[in-house]
Amino acid sequence: MGVDFNNVCFYAGGTASAYAQVEPVLRVMGQHALHVGAIGTGQSVKLLTNLLFYCATLVWAELLIVAQTHGIDLHWLWETAKKGRGNCFVVDQITPLLLDGSYDHSCTLEITVKDTALVVSLADELEVPLALGRLVEQRYRQARYSYPARVNHLKVVHLLERENDRRLQIPGFTAPSPYGANRDYRHPAPLHTDARGRVKPHVPPQYRYTLGHPAWAEQAQCLSEVMAWSNALILREALELGRAMGLGAELLDRVVSMSCGPSWVSDNAHSYQPDQAVLREFAGLVADLHLPILHTLDLGPPSTANLGGHCS
Repeated sequence: MGVDFNNVCFYAGGTASAYAQVEPVLRVMGQHALHVGAIGTGQSVKLLTNLLFYCATLVWAELLIVAQTHGIDLHWLWETAKKGRGNCFVVDQITPLLLDGSYDHSCTLEITVKDTALVVSLADELEVPLALGRLVEQRYRQARYSYPARVNHLKVVHLLERENDRRLQIPGFTAPSPYGANRDYRHPAPLHTDARGRVKPHVPPQYRYTLGHPAWAEQAQCLSEVMAWSNALILREALELGRAMGLGAELLDRVVSMSCGPSWVSDNAHSYQPDQAVLREFAGLVADLHLPILHTLDLGPPSTANLGGHCS
């Protein structure tokens, strides 16, 4: 969806001389271009970044189910989470496509199933454990057995909704995206460029939630901390995969930063430390909910030893 506002990064594989010839063209077509290695490496790098996105999608959806179960307004939570440690591309850009029930028209389920299967195959080839990534692949494969191949990719979240007898859609809400329920929507100018050169659209005032809900603040902090923790864990796996591919620290940092998988954690990896006290509170929120990713994981915080040296 970043192509709509020219927020595209090309990962190019090939010889350095060949890349030098095509780089000017790539930079006209998109904001960024990176030479990542030999021919074929560009595709593998894209799988690495997709893993971050797909994992965040599943975990955030489960956390939205938890929030809704406790009566938290999901529109308010979207506004709040974007300002916290759990923020990432999925929280920021994908949440509205769940809240309007469109499940994102930009991509089909069959593509996500193909991508996650290729990630696992790559991990097997490189002998990378990829524990969380394998759970992600299993979940997308399960969704493929439940829905037609060409449905919108976020139907994987509909599976979760169905399992918990819930619907995340907010009546009357439409996402500020042409891939949402209002296909005629167009992003207003001007666009916003952050400190790392990433471009994203402004959200018009009518989509903002301005009321405060202090009674929900503690629960929202807990959900945000779990999201940050899961972003840290999948980032560690993605970086391990990248190192096994031969990517250096600086290149890995740029790859993650300019992808569909950046997060507050990846932007602050040198200083991120999980709040263990808040994480321990999460068990009291989940009750009897069906949360196939979160319930499978050990909610003890991950080691951050392999984060700080490879993302900044």
